Amino acid sequence: MKRSIGLILALLLLFGASAEEARFAGATTVTLTVPSSYTVRIRCGAHGGFFVNGTAYSADAAFTVRRERGLEVTLQPQSGYVAVVTASTDVGVSLSGNTLLFGDSLKDITVSLTFEPDAGNPVCLNRAELVLSEGMRYVLRTSTGAGEPLSSEAVWTSSNAKVAAIKTDGTVTAMGNGTATISVSDRGFTAACEITVREMNEFQLLGMLTEIEAEGMMNDESLEIAAFSDQLSEIGDRAFAGCTNLRFAVIPSMTAKLGEDCFEGCTRLTIVCPAGSTAESYASQHGIDCQIINQ
Repeated sequence: MKRSIGLILALLLLFGASAEEARFAGATTVTLTVPSSYTVRIRCGAHGGFFVNGTAYSADAAFTVRRERGLEVTLQPQSGYVAVVTASTDVGVSLSGNTLLFGDSLKDITVSLTFEPDAGNPVCLNRAELVLSEGMRYVLRTSTGAGEPLSSEAVWTSSNAKVAAIKTDGTVTAMGNGTATISVSDRGFTAACEITVREMNEFQLLGMLTEIEAEGMMNDESLEIAAFSDQLSEIGDRAFAGCTNLRFAVIPSMTAKLGEDCFEGCTRLTIVCPAGSTAESYASQHGIDCQIINQ
């Protein structure tokens, strides 16, 4: 009996939340505490995201889950990709299609989401959605991980050429505000990218400023475009960390140093830079989308 009471007290210290009474013959009433909630941590990889209560996520996130209510997560792979789910436990976790359900669990759960090329679909794009401002261009690329390259019979189309025009090499040109779907079809398969064209909050670095100091623009969630002058030689450590809405950073060839974690948390970022530049190397090393321009 001493061992049983010791076990219950250990559980009490471990869980600490809503209480339920357990009575044992010949023993004092002991309160066994069961947690009323737990934490779900979702680690999200590239080429996809997920929705919770109508809110879209494309980066790591954590949620507090009430045991009696649970949590429903809708997985959203990019076109041509499938979701692969790895959970720290099978208890309280179930997957149906692209819906991940969390139910009655007594401990925190960590889930890793990876998005792998769909072996049954040889056509997929590097972006499922893209926000541009009028006049901007972006080259959509087919993924090399999904298998075969596009054939000579591939067809690119735009649902609204007044918003976004498309060339046969995948170059999208933002023509005017609005939304459009860019699609590419080949051998009976189709991939698509949703394009939104609108005005964006832009940070222009002009004049003779040669450096962005460490943490200089950190956590500026309003920033969407950062365009730097040719005089910029260095971007400091964590200069733009936490700028979660930053979509484009235009970096010149003269920029010789990009500091540690200078774009940490910028999950929507595309670096626009000349070929062979330090910025191109940085993008490649850190898995950041990169668009090459002539300068």
